[in-house]
Parts: sequence; C-alpha cells; structure tokens
Amino acid sequence: KNKKVTVLGLGVSGLASAKLLFAAGAKVTVWDELEKERLFSRISQLPDGVKVICGEPIDISGANLIVASPGIPPDLQPILLAEEKKIPVISELELGYQYLSGQKVIALTGTNGKTTTVSLIGKILSGRPVKVCGNIGKPLCEVIPDTLEKDIICLEVSSFQLEKIIEFRPDIAIFLNFAPDHLDRYSRIEDYIKAKARIFENQKKEDAMVLNADDYVVVNLGRRGKAKPYFFSKKQVLQEGIFTRGEYIVARFKGKEERIIKTDDFQLKGEHNIENVLCAILCGIVAEIDIDIIVEEVRNFKPLPHRIEEIAVISSVRFINDSKATNVAAVIAALVSFNKPIILIAGGKDKGEDYSTLIPYLKEKCKALILFGEAADIIGSMVREVIGVSKVSDLAQAVNLAYALAETDDIVLLSPACSSFDQFTSYKERGEVFKREVMKMKERLHGKEFNHIHSS
Repeated sequence: KNKKVTVLGLGVSGLASAKLLFAAGAKVTVWDELEKERLFSRISQLPDGVKVICGEPIDISGANLIVASPGIPPDLQPILLAEEKKIPVISELELGYQYLSGQKVIALTGTNGKTTTVSLIGKILSGRPVKVCGNIGKPLCEVIPDTLEKDIICLEVSSFQLEKIIEFRPDIAIFLNFAPDHLDRYSRIEDYIKAKARIFENQKKEDAMVLNADDYVVVNLGRRGKAKPYFFSKKQVLQEGIFTRGEYIVARFKGKEERIIKTDDFQLKGEHNIENVLCAILCGIVAEIDIDIIVEEVRNFKPLPHRIEEIAVISSVRFINDSKATNVAAVIAALVSFNKPIILIAGGKDKGEDYSTLIPYLKEKCKALILFGEAADIIGSMVREVIGVSKVSDLAQAVNLAYALAETDDIVLLSPACSSFDQFTSYKERGEVFKREVMKMKERLHGKEFNHIHSS
C-alpha cells in the first residue's frame, strides 16, 4: 500500500499485475514500448489513477518495486537500471504467489506439451476447487481476487516467468521435458535450462517433484532438488513410478503394480501425448486423486485447438493445424505422429534454433516443404539439400500450393517451428488464419457442404 510500483509490459500479465497492485493501494505506473494508440483496448481496462507511459523511455529511479511481464527481456534498460539501483524486480508469477495465503500450488514447466498437460491435470483435479492459470492464458494475478483458501492453484509456468521469482514455491513441481528453445532470448542454452530449473529452487523435502525419467536434462535437474522425486517414462520400466508396458500405462508403487489405462483408450493421439498423459496421471496420484477419477478424466479429455488439430479432409487430403509447434522439437513430435506422406508448412519468426535437426524426419516423412515468414530463407538454407522447398508470402498461398502438390491420402501439416510474431499476434491467430484459408478453399472446391470437418 502506497508503494510506487512500475509494471513493465501491458500484455495480459501486465494488465493483471497493474489491477491487483492498484486494488492493494499501490501507486502504479505501467510502461510499454508500443504507442498508446496500439494499446487502447488494454489501457481502457486499467483503473483510473494508474499512470500509463507508452512508446517513450521511463524513469524508474523513484520506484519501490518493478514487476516485469514475461515478454520483457532481462537486458532491457529499465531492468538493468533497477538492478543497478537495487530496486527489486519480480515477475507477475512471483507477485501473484506472494498474494496467496497457503493454497496448494501445482506448477508445470517444460518445452512442449505444457498447456495440454496442465489442462488435463486441471480436469483430473476438477472434483476439488481448482484454478488453472499462468502461462495458459489467464495470469495468476488475475485469479487472485477470487481465490479462496481451499482452492488448488494449477499453473503452467514458462522460463520467462521463472527468471524473476524470489519466494515462489510449488507443493508439486512438474518438469515435463526439455528441448532447445527461445534461443533468441537466451544467448546460451545453459541460461534457458537454468531459468527452467528455478521451479525447484525453493522447494523443501515435504514437497514433490514430478519428473520425466526419459529426459536426462530433467533427471539431472531433479537430482539437485530437495523435494521427493516421482518419475514417469514411456521408454523404460521403472522400479517405482508410471510407465508404459506394451499397450498399457502401468503404475508401480511400493512393489505393487497396477494397469491404469490402454494407450489407445484416450483421445490424445501421438507419442508426445502419451508422455503428457503419463505426467498428468502421475500428478493426479501424487495429489491423492482416486485412480478411477483420473482414468475417467483422461479418457474423456479432448485435444486442445492448434495442437495436431484436424481441420478438414478435402478430396482425401487431410489438413492438420499444429500452429502451437513453435520449436523444432514440437515439429518432430508432429511428424512422427503420422504414417502418410506429409506436405509441411513451416516458418515465422526465427528463434535461433538449428533447423538441420529436422533433416532425418523431413527425409523420412515429408514429400515437400513450404516456407513462409521471416525465417523462410534461414530454414531453407539448412534443409533444401534433402527436400524440395517452396517459398510463399503468406498462409493463403501456402494452403493453395500445398493442395496443388498433394495426392490422395497425403497430409498437409502446418507445424511452423517458429514463433508467430512476424505476421501474427499469437500462435492462435496463426492457427485461425490457417483454418480460415483451408475452409475458404474447401468452399471453393465443394460448395458449402462441410461433411468432412473434424475441427475440435
């Protein structure tokens, strides 16, 4: 109360932070690098009394606290100045956590599959009062005003959010998997790993870690944690934990083994989703949810949009929207999910990854590669020796060219391997544009009879 707090960034996190701080009696200033005209809808949601500075430098010297939104890079001048002047800098995640009053916190990080897995965990916990929030789209600070003491907070957390924590401590910390990503933000892969690992930093021995036993980075980080480890695996039979054996997911604890569910008995398809389901089941067991409830929720859980989402079948050609695949590892997971020839549409804003790691999968799975966006030439330069590459200016051209190249039973897959911020505001907008272009083409070819749509 009455403290001067500067919020950097006016995205959803910054907006939620500013509202929470103002309601608590802080003197709030919000800064964003964009001009006010471009942020009008966000600014209009702020309470009267919040000072807004947009599109110009900000003087943070009088602030008592800085709250940095996830999209704000750690080397931004106001943050460097705050650290020099010993002004505390925290993330929106840390701000929200400090407003909690003893609620159980489950937090999940990882490179791919976070949103699907945390959504499934939320369903598994739905018999109890649970709030699913964080990087999934609803910031923690946004749910704080309506949070009750009995609520469970189930969070998806990113490396960006974990960079600036101080006290944040999950009762159950989950590390789903690790792959190189965000190399446009982190100069070294070790910095990305270090940021992710902070999810375990404040845990104590009475807390729990849910870890992917197949990922050596995750296992090594878990060894340094103080909390009790629980493991899941789709590649090995574990002495204790959750794993796959044949067509079953199996649990083994204290020498007792139990078949949980068949791997083809849920709607999430693909090897990567088996990993997601294993993780969610294990989290449910650690949280002491009845196994029958866990199985029922896993069985009924539907795939989320923009994640290997079938949009339409046009003349025996399947169109798949995987716009959420914003790194190379996610694209590989999509490619290995299909056993028909693939025409891959990729590109967007480059994040500094090595696209040559796609080469064996392009050779085995793809018949053509269509590239768009800022990263098109970079990707093409790394892979064009093994696959025919076409460059287009936008998704409309990509969809039409893909259909022209496709033959019966082929798959047209949008799986970009890049962020969306060159041409779109988010992976969701990119996915929606792809859907719209596919349906426009379907209408041109077949009139308005959408008999084969399988959109989720």
